[in-house]
Amino acid sequence: MTDVWAADNAHTVDGLAAFLGKPVDASTLEASTLAAVEYGRTVSAGQLLEAMGQANHLSRIMGWFFASYDVLLTPTMGRLPAPLKMYDPTESVELQQMFNIWAPWESFLPVFNATGQPAISLPMHTSESGLPIGMQLVGGFGEESLLLRLSAQLEEALPWSGRIPPIHASH
Repeated sequence: MTDVWAADNAHTVDGLAAFLGKPVDASTLEASTLAAVEYGRTVSAGQLLEAMGQANHLSRIMGWFFASYDVLLTPTMGRLPAPLKMYDPTESVELQQMFNIWAPWESFLPVFNATGQPAISLPMHTSESGLPIGMQLVGGFGEESLLLRLSAQLEEALPWSGRIPPIHASH
């Protein structure tokens, strides 16, 4: 996923920068995004094809799995949300180091980014300190409507609109 994601970032950012006449450097991008773009520019066609082949193989495994199961339930993140100021968007970091830092939190997400499975994260619980805990529902290819119907039923049974964490965007 690193090669595919970084190559896509480089392609997208370079194209947008050329269109806007903007530089691609620390004045226009966060350090982590710049690291992804710089790495993505080094990904060879062979590396990209190999990575896409692995994603294709994984997609076929997911297709096989969802031939027997309607929905997969996972946590959204592997840990509670990171503490404030843990991540400094101006700090220069190597791409692999960034992924290593993020891995404990996002361990349940990348596989479905790679395979294209429809997935939805629902705020099903809160920690003792009031932080949201999400559960991810994943469906088979083309089963977005199943996930939306199931999500609506869960929201009706366990309403979450009134649960607001101590720190949130409206503060």
